[in-house]
Amino acid sequence: VADATRKLGVRFVGFDTRDNDAAARAFERNSKITYPSFRDPDGRLVLRFNGRVPISAVPSTVLIDRSGRIAARIIGP
Repeated sequence: VADATRKLGVRFVGFDTRDNDAAARAFERNSKITYPSFRDPDGRLVLRFNGRVPISAVPSTVLIDRSGRIAARIIGP
């Protein structure tokens, strides 16, 4: 989906708060992740969205529109 929507201006970024480096890289490789993914073991990056993006489950997918508004939220894989 990330590659298919790139021409439309859609960008994906991943934050991994649970896996160690090896597990995170294996997931990216096995899932063919092509977008940037950041390991965030202490949740500092995710906390920057506190109050704007309710992340209550892992995995969570949040779509933020060009105006910075939450357009959709998906809980689960």
